[in-house]
Amino acid sequence: MVMLAFTKTNCTTHDHNALFSHKYLRCFPHCCPTHSYGTFCSTSIDLKLDGVNTLLQTNLFAFARFQEAHTRVFEAGDVADGPLDEPTAMERHLSVFIAFVSVPSIHFFSAQLPTLNDRLVDGLLQPMAAALGLPPDRTRALSVPTTTIRPVAAESTITSNLASLISFCFDLALSTLTFESLQEHATFFSDNAIHLLDRDTLHQAFLEWIQRTHHVLTTRLAPVGMTMAQLTQTILQTATHVRELHSLERHIKGLNDAAASDQNSPGFDYFVAQLREVYMAGNAASIPCPVVAASSKFDGRWMYHTTVTVVYGAATSPELDFSLATFLRCLTMGYSFQVRLVDDHVLQIKSDLMAYNTMWSEFILDSTPRVFRVFPNGESSMTQLSGLLHGDYIGRKLGEDIVCVDVFSWPWAQQTNISRVTVMLQLAPDQSALTVSLAVGTAALSSASDDALVDFATLSATERYASYNTDKEVASANVCFRYAPCK
Repeated sequence: MVMLAFTKTNCTTHDHNALFSHKYLRCFPHCCPTHSYGTFCSTSIDLKLDGVNTLLQTNLFAFARFQEAHTRVFEAGDVADGPLDEPTAMERHLSVFIAFVSVPSIHFFSAQLPTLNDRLVDGLLQPMAAALGLPPDRTRALSVPTTTIRPVAAESTITSNLASLISFCFDLALSTLTFESLQEHATFFSDNAIHLLDRDTLHQAFLEWIQRTHHVLTTRLAPVGMTMAQLTQTILQTATHVRELHSLERHIKGLNDAAASDQNSPGFDYFVAQLREVYMAGNAASIPCPVVAASSKFDGRWMYHTTVTVVYGAATSPELDFSLATFLRCLTMGYSFQVRLVDDHVLQIKSDLMAYNTMWSEFILDSTPRVFRVFPNGESSMTQLSGLLHGDYIGRKLGEDIVCVDVFSWPWAQQTNISRVTVMLQLAPDQSALTVSLAVGTAALSSASDDALVDFATLSATERYASYNTDKEVASANVCFRYAPCK
């Protein structure tokens, strides 16, 4: 338990125990000069905290509350409604929860994974199939590619309290990822894209987004008698003694540093980046489209059918595998999508599980380092997903039926690995199937080299690619999927 007490550590004249004596603390001269009489101590009031652990030292906020004499004084265990409803506190609650499902690997939720398929099929995939007008037999056959998650022995030291927290956050995350929620989210951004160029209304739209998202989670917590503030506090306290969550402390510290600086919060930057893409897509819709060349053999809608192979690198620790949030994000990007190959050298992809109404993802197949704007699910490449700088790619056409795209992700200050994902699309000769192969590799930055000090955000795509050393790359995983056409 954290104990708080007021004191005046800078006062050398008076007894610290007499802090609230009428002689030393009365009215404030600037607002009540007739009652001050000059008999007050001008040194600042300090707040002393005892029993604060290491994590809470960087995750603790104090709110001052001035009240009239007849107002009931707060007691231990009371909840201050005002600060909890403040948008900054709401954004912090959301950030901590998102970090909990984003920082540890998906194996942290291994006990809950058996229910993953049914939950996602019911809430996400079947409604999508219904919206696309798929026949019932195709809808019943839908499944989530859970075999991409390599089997790992369950952690035997998980306590009952930790198991409850993990299960609780897992259910909370999946309950918010439905086809209906994706559509509502996309509609909200489309409706607010008009505010992009007006800073005041832009900030109001951001606050509304935070409040709406916070309200969704709060509503789901209400039946169990928990608030987002309580969930946040439980996560932070748990992170101090759970090994898999130790990196959460570093993540939260980064959020605190951003909040303490004059910079925009990561949440605001994410919001603006997404709104920019939605705004530009809306403007592009009013521009007459050029004449599109004849359709290629790749053109059409493709949906996941089965997983062909899954191979993980023996040297890659399971703790470095993708997180639950990354798995869900990849599902929205690549489960069902439309493809267009324009003029035989421009690959365009658009997911059927769009989180934002943006333009199609576009990749120019000329073997030149370039930057793409949005992922297939509509998320902007300008956001720091998983703490990495995204957007760089090199696209190539290897034959009439094979297209290959190398996608790079570069480290920010807290990351040490460069990631490359090679996506290869190969069309069956009779066009009855599309094989999608993913090869994931990582290259660590050497602390002894200048690479570790490079600010990749200031470099061009060509300069970033030139700094990539393929000799340092280690294969992490190779996965192959088969997709079936949707007529």
